[in-house]
Amino acid sequence: MTALLFVAVALAVVNTILTVRWRRRNRKELATAGYEMRRVHKAVQLGKPISEEDRRVAVLEVEQCLSSLPTAVVGFLIAVYFALTPHDGEAGSTFRYAVGGLFAAFAVVGFVIQSRYLLTARRRGIHPRPLWR
Repeated sequence: MTALLFVAVALAVVNTILTVRWRRRNRKELATAGYEMRRVHKAVQLGKPISEEDRRVAVLEVEQCLSSLPTAVVGFLIAVYFALTPHDGEAGSTFRYAVGGLFAAFAVVGFVIQSRYLLTARRRGIHPRPLWR
């Protein structure tokens, strides 16, 4: 179980580094996009046509969603660790299973919602730039 926690922490650290680098690199674009991101997000979800100017904002939105996917995986791994790690000789109590299950459910739902948006954007021809450059 310690390996599970180690993997979760390593994934969280790598994701944080990539996200911080991405935000620094795109600081100006994010500042100018501002409130447009919400409108473009809805347009992509609903399948409405997107102008070339909005496509730039849509790429930023897709990159932001892509960078949040590992957070859901980390949440799921920590929830499993929380529920199944033995404390005081027991593998877990009903409370620990309930809380761990709740955390895991939120992580899975968040992952599914973000993945659906990313698949919809990909079908519409909106592809993210590499996050690590």
